[in-house]
Amino acid sequence: MSKPMQSGAANKTTKDKVTARAASKTKKAGRPKRKFSEEQKAKIEQMALDNCHLDTIAKVIDVPKQTLVNNFGTFISKKKAEGRARLRFYQVSMSEKSPAMAIFLGKNELEQTDKQEQIHDITGDLAKFLETLKGGSSQCPSERDDQG
Repeated sequence: MSKPMQSGAANKTTKDKVTARAASKTKKAGRPKRKFSEEQKAKIEQMALDNCHLDTIAKVIDVPKQTLVNNFGTFISKKKAEGRARLRFYQVSMSEKSPAMAIFLGKNELEQTDKQEQIHDITGDLAKFLETLKGGSSQCPSERDDQG
C-alpha cells in the first residue's frame, strides 16, 4: 500500500510544479517597460514628421536611442515617410515662389539629384598626344612643339 501513497505524493509535487510554472509565466523578468507621456508621443511624432534624426529625437525626449527604436521604430519610419511625402507636395507649390529653395530642399531632404550628362571632348594637347601614341613617336606633343 505504500506504493499508491508515493505515486499520490509524486502527483502532488508535479501539480505544484505546473502551478509554479504557470505563476512564473505571469511575472515578467527584467526592467519594467518604459512609459511615455502623451506629450512625449506628440513630440516624437512631430519630430519624425520634420525628418529629424533618431539621435536628435532621443536627446530631446531624454531617452536612449535604442529605447526609442524599440518602442517607436516603425512608427517613426512611417512618420518620416509621411513628412517626406508632405515635403514633396509643398516643393511643387514652393517652386513657383522660390525655385532655389525648392531645389535645395529636394537635394538635401529628399535625396534628389540633378541629371548630369558627361560629354568627353578630346581636343588640344591631349588629342595631339594620342595622335603621337598612335604614330609610335616617343616624344610628347609639348616636346615636339618646342623642337619644331
